[in-house]
Amino acid sequence: MKKLKFNLIVMLPVLLATNCLMSQNTSIPSAFNNYDEYVHERMQEWNIPGMAIAVVKGDSVLFQNSYGYSDVEEKTKVTRHTLFAIGSCTKFFTTTALSILADEKKVDFNDPVIKYYPSLKLKDTVLQQQIIVKDILSHRTGLERGDYIWYGANYSRKEILDRLVYLNTVAPVREAFIYNNMMYSLAGTIIEKQSGLSYETFVTQRVLTPIKMNNTVFDLTAAKSTYALPYSYTNSNFRQLPMPQTKGVEPAGGIWSDLEDMTKWLSFHLSKGKVDTTQIVSANGMNLLKTPVLFTGDRMRADESEYKSYGMGMGFSAYKGNRVMYHTGVAGGYTAHIAFLPEKNIGIVILTNTETYTVAMIDNVFDRVLGLEQTDWNTPVINAVKEQWKEDEKSTNEQLLKIKNAGEVKDYAKYTGVFNHAFCKPVAITNRLHKVFLNYNNVEYAMATVKENEFMAYDENVFGEISATFSRDEKGNVTGLILELMGEKLDYIKAEN
Repeated sequence: MKKLKFNLIVMLPVLLATNCLMSQNTSIPSAFNNYDEYVHERMQEWNIPGMAIAVVKGDSVLFQNSYGYSDVEEKTKVTRHTLFAIGSCTKFFTTTALSILADEKKVDFNDPVIKYYPSLKLKDTVLQQQIIVKDILSHRTGLERGDYIWYGANYSRKEILDRLVYLNTVAPVREAFIYNNMMYSLAGTIIEKQSGLSYETFVTQRVLTPIKMNNTVFDLTAAKSTYALPYSYTNSNFRQLPMPQTKGVEPAGGIWSDLEDMTKWLSFHLSKGKVDTTQIVSANGMNLLKTPVLFTGDRMRADESEYKSYGMGMGFSAYKGNRVMYHTGVAGGYTAHIAFLPEKNIGIVILTNTETYTVAMIDNVFDRVLGLEQTDWNTPVINAVKEQWKEDEKSTNEQLLKIKNAGEVKDYAKYTGVFNHAFCKPVAITNRLHKVFLNYNNVEYAMATVKENEFMAYDENVFGEISATFSRDEKGNVTGLILELMGEKLDYIKAEN
């Protein structure tokens, strides 16, 4: 997947839409007196069209506000009921659902995965028997990430699981942190096998409904309110993006939620799995969710002494001597960020409708709620990426111009046809007006000639540059195609007519 890019030229002023909702508070705590101004400045710097933020202490909302637009063209303001894709923050919902089944003795996190999903097939048959449920939840299976297999392919969860056999093992089991969304498709299927319900139904009935998260959905057609549109910012304008594609990996990143519901989610975890007097997840289950499993290999900032780690659907770090639980979700034009200071009983959520940097904003809230001097973590980062934005934007414009001005292709007809891959969907090469086009996962890309038998296409949304190299036999007939995207080389064979 294309590396997250930030594009900055000059941002139009962002209109603040103030919609504060206090619980057990009659006014904003003094720590947040100038917070709207701070948020406005960050939105201008990072080109964020819309944002929603809440800070919770136990079951009280210390601060809740929404800003900017859910629809830039229509000037529709974000409210606390505006839905955002929360991306990988969904993973914590999945592990919470599994914890309910663990309480009921229907799942044991230390059991082999194959006990619950006997159909599991991996290239490494020893690993196939070794991996346990906790391994797939903490990204320590040793399997490659493999997003190129499913992204945009519109596969069902079963179709994705059938393709796990093609994943390469790149590290010994339990020795490396290798993020893998497909493993959460497996986790969702375990929920289905052990509950007798679909993953979405189980999470809705056993997690969302008891917590009263009534506007949180997997399917936007079931939403009770409007949703924010996804955007990027290029050439001094917001550009609406296609909706994120999470078909088949819903347990990894398929949830849509709003600010009001996410405050309930924070409070639920701060209340140790209770809603009112009902214990949804046992105290032991909640403790397991708060326990690191694997060191992720990223050293903390110079002023911290701990190392980052990952548990079951949540990351762990520290901030100025305080333990932190966190997760970020980036999904095709949305960024969600949740964080907890468990020992201080504090939870934070930030929702945006662009892919952006929110860590410094989370850290600023930490300083405010802890009563500490506010450290400016934002300035060093924004200064570091500004030049990169310019370079990225220049490179993108050059690539798009190259495609736009591509000349006619000699012998264009010989490249056309359908090309098959062992586990990816077939691609089609077509021609029109003496030019060639690539149809990859139902998206058509115009291609420009690099040299004989080699072409390039460009995707602004996910993949960036796509390289296409055709192979030919001794008679000059095209026999295959190698696509390079997402850091992978995918080898296709031309189908016989």
